Amino acid sequence: DAFAEAASLVQAIRASGCEDPLVLLAPRISDADWLDLSREECELLQSARLWDSPALASVLKRAIFRSERTRQSRRLEIAQTKRMARERDEAEQLLNQQRRIIDDLDATNVTRQAMLDCFGRVAPCRTALPPQINSYYQELLRTYVIMGSGNLGGEIAKLADLLAVAGCGPREALSLHLERVESLVGGLGNRSTRHILARADLLALELMIHLGESYRRRVSA
Repeated sequence: DAFAEAASLVQAIRASGCEDPLVLLAPRISDADWLDLSREECELLQSARLWDSPALASVLKRAIFRSERTRQSRRLEIAQTKRMARERDEAEQLLNQQRRIIDDLDATNVTRQAMLDCFGRVAPCRTALPPQINSYYQELLRTYVIMGSGNLGGEIAKLADLLAVAGCGPREALSLHLERVESLVGGLGNRSTRHILARADLLALELMIHLGESYRRRVSA
């Protein structure tokens, strides 16, 4: 019938990607037909007077408003997707820069070790962190990202003392931090990373301060 043809036309228009305002006029519309067409972002006007209906103008305005709202929502969605992608690129660049700092320190340590070996001296081996510290820092990082520093100063100081007892220096601590941050960022999917990295940088700074204080106390003791 005529209504079925009109409904098929509406579906074809929407399937083509067209988001222009659409109004379908019919003298009678069943509940099922109304429900099907409402999914196609199409305004429906049921009136025996069809084009002469006094309600047509208001329905047209509503269709235009609905179309503009859909387009605005789509633009915001696209902008959000681009922003998230840009943030993830920035996060990867920042993490790579921090990782290069550690790699440069490793290269410097290798050169220094080679020089020491010429004189028959051997530098101490790098300390391997217990798995418990990795999991502990992962949870501490998650909590810090969600809550901020808050009351976590004591926990950070405790971790710094554990790292100092284990013989870990700033390089090892930063390496631990980057590994946990990379793991956390990798599990975010399409969610924002800017807030995560900002909080993570604060945690790294606070950890380095506590670690330095811990070593200072050990030297002074």
